[in-house]
Amino acid sequence: MSGQALADAASAKGNTVASGDHDTLIVVVIDGQRHEIRIVEETGKRWTLRLVLEIRGAGQGPSRWVDHVQRRIEDDLSEVLAEMERRAVSVRAERDAHPAR
Repeated sequence: MSGQALADAASAKGNTVASGDHDTLIVVVIDGQRHEIRIVEETGKRWTLRLVLEIRGAGQGPSRWVDHVQRRIEDDLSEVLAEMERRAVSVRAERDAHPAR
């Protein structure tokens, strides 16, 4: 559900969305920057099977969102998409500031 909702939101903004391979659920390409989305289940001392969403790709910033009792991962999907967009802008600005010669 989370992956499909994120894919739908990214696609609605005109970004390219594709199925991932291996442990990557989906790939979102924003401004030429590839972001791999991984959603896994984790267990811990105080919880069982909470969802964890991770972004892998260019740029720096938050890369992990976790289900909590008071807040589900689905509630953070707009934040995840905004983070991928922010990273793409940052990478592009860095690339434009230092063009290849």
